[in-house]
Amino acid sequence: MKKLLIIIFFVIFPLLAVAQESIEEPVYFKDHYSIIREVNQKESLIYNCYQGLSMFTLTYEGNSTAEIVANGYLFQYIRDFEILNGEDVYFCGERYDWGANNKLTLKDVFIGHFTMSDFRNTTQVDSLNIDTISLYNSLRITLSKKLEVFEDDGGLKHVVVTGTETSGSGCIVDAYISGGSWYTHATPTPSQTEIYYDVAVTDHYVAVSAQSTANSTGYILLFNKPTPGNSVFPYPSVNFNRITLPYSVDGEILLEACEQDAFVSACHSAGSNAVYISGFDGTTHLATVGMPLQSNLSPCSQLKDISYGPYSKDLEVLQYELIGSDTASIVYHIGPSVLTDPVPVVYGNYYKCQTLCSIVNKRHLDGYTFASGHPFRDCYNELYNNYKVLRKYVLMQGSYGNCTEERATRIWLFEKGPSVVIDMFQTSFRRPRGLHWLWEKCETSVNIICN
Repeated sequence: MKKLLIIIFFVIFPLLAVAQESIEEPVYFKDHYSIIREVNQKESLIYNCYQGLSMFTLTYEGNSTAEIVANGYLFQYIRDFEILNGEDVYFCGERYDWGANNKLTLKDVFIGHFTMSDFRNTTQVDSLNIDTISLYNSLRITLSKKLEVFEDDGGLKHVVVTGTETSGSGCIVDAYISGGSWYTHATPTPSQTEIYYDVAVTDHYVAVSAQSTANSTGYILLFNKPTPGNSVFPYPSVNFNRITLPYSVDGEILLEACEQDAFVSACHSAGSNAVYISGFDGTTHLATVGMPLQSNLSPCSQLKDISYGPYSKDLEVLQYELIGSDTASIVYHIGPSVLTDPVPVVYGNYYKCQTLCSIVNKRHLDGYTFASGHPFRDCYNELYNNYKVLRKYVLMQGSYGNCTEERATRIWLFEKGPSVVIDMFQTSFRRPRGLHWLWEKCETSVNIICN
């Protein structure tokens, strides 16, 4: 029996009256890009970066204060982070130093970890220890992209990271802690012409999105979840299912786990002038819908993020459109009616002068999507000079006229069964060393922009 999926079943639950639509400035810090994740019903954690300076901000829903942990290391970029069980924060990124001729030189590529308990208990005069493991020194990985975390049946916590090796080949790393030490299993692919993008974890699979470097063919690789105490990529080889996407792919393929073994992929296809969203139940392709691209913006710039809502059974899709030289943001809400409506139309919350970088469906607040980002020149307050200042967005799905406008777009059904084949590749085993960072902590008040 097919499992629940965002484009198959849809149930509307009443909105919980515990928050309101708003735009907040939790900290007066410039934002180039940011990532938001849900901690629990009452808290969200935002990472943001501007010119190599990094910051984590803990925001309290409906509260007027925020806690900040900022690092003093210049030229540090965290690419992705996830929170396991509302407590363990894992992230991946790079660190750079000034080299010869005033150019940035790669210093390290790493996985980092800290706990929310340590974050909350750190006082203003103390510093927060963040444990890191180097992927550059031992595995020669030069760029990290996305990660996902999960706990196996034996209690081991796995961090699966996509990245690029020194040779330019794509690489996937499974890192876990056993006996107090970090272990890594990597999948070097010098003979394979593939790059890897995103990771999603279902009940039985670890899904990784991939694309051929030779053409526009996209894939989803499905690895079996490991047995207790083992890696996702057991040495010396691993079997996996390869799903070929039934349309051309031009750029990043995003993944989002839904329920049980159901998951969603999203990517843009320049040849079809579309953003394609496909639903899968394990290796079974269920359906694909297409959304038109904006004509005034590069196709690779239009799809930014996706997030699944377990209560309403819908998918939020963050897209961009061009306003002058900046990118405005639309968060579309896609339900299963797209498969039955003869002329399906989806609606979204439109921020006409805001660049949203990341979205998350609050699993503990049905009907609410949170986002992080910043205003651009058309809407910043010159008096307060808040151009590109970090903002947190709380939007009520389907509610417009307060902080957002309504935006609609037509979509179409594109459905074709993919091919599924079995493949094998070698894995390597490394045991890297650990590092520590010191981050300074402070507090700030929250400025509410609209209510």
